[in-house]
Amino acid sequence: MERIVRHHFRKDLLEPSQTFYARELEGKLSRPNHAGWSSAPCPFHKSQSNGKKRSTAFAVRLDTGVFNCLG
Repeated sequence: MERIVRHHFRKDLLEPSQTFYARELEGKLSRPNHAGWSSAPCPFHKSQSNGKKRSTAFAVRLDTGVFNCLG
């Protein structure tokens, strides 16, 4: 008989979202807007305009950690 191992995700063990994103986005995170979204240069892709600068099309909710690349 196989033993079933269940793993439970422990969100309480993660560092706060704001700390994580501030470090990963090199401190370029804006203040949250009225809806709670902050913006920063996108860490996933480069801007299509000149290929050198990163796009600012990245948004994150610091209360939940949810992010969205708008590029």
